Amino acid sequence: MTIIYFILMLSAIILIHEFGHFLMAKLFHVYVYEFALGMGPQLLKWQGKETVYSIRLFPIGGFVSLAGDEHEESTEGIPQHRLMPYLANWKKLCVFLAGPFMNFILAWVIFVGIYMHIGYVVDPPLPIVNGVIENSVAEQAGFHYGDEIIKLTFSDGSSIEPKSFYDILEFMQLYHDETTYTISRGDEVIELVVAPEYNEEEKRYMIGILLPETHARQLNFYEMIQEGNRYFWDSTDMMIKTLQRIVRGIGVDSLSGPVGIYTMTEQQVSYGFESFMALVGLLSLNVGFMNLIPIPMFDGGRILITLVEMLTRKKLPEKIEYALMMGSLVLLFGLFIFVTLNDITRIIG
Repeated sequence: MTIIYFILMLSAIILIHEFGHFLMAKLFHVYVYEFALGMGPQLLKWQGKETVYSIRLFPIGGFVSLAGDEHEESTEGIPQHRLMPYLANWKKLCVFLAGPFMNFILAWVIFVGIYMHIGYVVDPPLPIVNGVIENSVAEQAGFHYGDEIIKLTFSDGSSIEPKSFYDILEFMQLYHDETTYTISRGDEVIELVVAPEYNEEEKRYMIGILLPETHARQLNFYEMIQEGNRYFWDSTDMMIKTLQRIVRGIGVDSLSGPVGIYTMTEQQVSYGFESFMALVGLLSLNVGFMNLIPIPMFDGGRILITLVEMLTRKKLPEKIEYALMMGSLVLLFGLFIFVTLNDITRIIG
């Protein structure tokens, strides 16, 4: 059953992304050859006024084929102003941005929908130690019940002031070496240094401190939207910070590919519908941000090339564009192998 959820999840995220490109291209009268659900050979197709709408063999995602954007289709008989290369640069930017934008919209709708469905919120636990596990690294470092964690300083010199215990857990998965915890204990402010240890049972890094109790709170209609907004912006903020650290080489071993996402899907499905939908929302947000990275194979790369052409008022030579595309393809293939090996290593322990 997990494989069905996995396929549906990835298909929905990719399809909504491509639908964004499709809608914006249609708005600017770009000639669209095909809008496809799935990949591989065609199973069914419907010929619209000019666009072919198809269902393909492999139910993973989909794609939109724009005139002039791909070199596989003939542009004979199509007016020049309806080809992507001849579209005004600002319109090109809108077409490229529409995919990630739809991923953000999907994530926001899911997050708000979750709170509307459950009707309550469990406020995140405060960054206060509710207990220390015996013989844990936290006990050895000197943590006590009631300690308030007011700051974490990492080995690279960066730091955070946690708003909740979840912030601590999140960054614990990125930094596995010694971290300085600034603690408020009564009238004292002290510093404790500790490195997390990997817990096989929990499948994450931990130091051995217990979370405070949490309490559910009923929401009215306005509060449901408010909580959905908060979850969206908190997730966005955390994702941006995580990407910044990964670029600097921090937390690279926490990256996941299809194998890791499948494992997460299986886990979240076992927790219930809301947990699974939260994963869909987070992955949609992730796909939106990943596509904005300025790599030529991504929308972000196409956006960067268009901006360069706008500034120089010259079209990038096809040979250079092709070389950039091939280079980014090799880079992405290498990244795919790396994250897949990462996932397998984590699974086999």
